[in-house]
Amino acid sequence: MPVAAILLTSVVTGIFCAMFAGIVDPVTDALAMWVVIGLAFASGFTGSLFAQLVLKRKT
Repeated sequence: MPVAAILLTSVVTGIFCAMFAGIVDPVTDALAMWVVIGLAFASGFTGSLFAQLVLKRKT
């Protein structure tokens, strides 16, 4: 699997999670918006990257 495909899918997943956090943040107000968006992006990016590498699934 090409590294570019893995990174592209991970970035798209991270962006989706960051947008989701932006929608959820007004409900929670537990953390600053930038912290929630950053954590969501990092979580989505690393989760997708880990899953692709472990499963060795082609995108």
